[in-house]
Amino acid sequence: MQSFAPVQLETKGSAKKQKDAFMQENDSITRAEETAAQEKMSAVIALRLFRPPLRAVVNVHEGKPVRLKCLHEKEIAGEIVWTAGPWRSSGDWSEQEGWSREEWDIALPLENEVILYRLVEDKLSRNWWLEGTYD
Repeated sequence: MQSFAPVQLETKGSAKKQKDAFMQENDSITRAEETAAQEKMSAVIALRLFRPPLRAVVNVHEGKPVRLKCLHEKEIAGEIVWTAGPWRSSGDWSEQEGWSREEWDIALPLENEVILYRLVEDKLSRNWWLEGTYD
């Protein structure tokens, strides 16, 4: 795949540049640089959603989840060793049933590895759900 970059054109008969006159010109990216950039972009993490989300019981300390027990999958349980969040969102307040939630990314140890999950608290019902796992 060739890479191109926009280059501003000059008007005929003068060195003055037109405001919106551009053309595509091959930039100087080498094939090796392009391959290296594609390899960097291939390191993607994906969130695999549980359908339906899995109900969980969560212990909270100082506003952060610290322990989890999944009610549907017994092996998903234990001390939370890492958290990121919360990310708060809400909506539909003009409707009969609004929603409000906090999302956390968490890590649970499992044997010799650490598994990353998306944990969600429904702020209206105060229920916790495991929404998915990261690859």
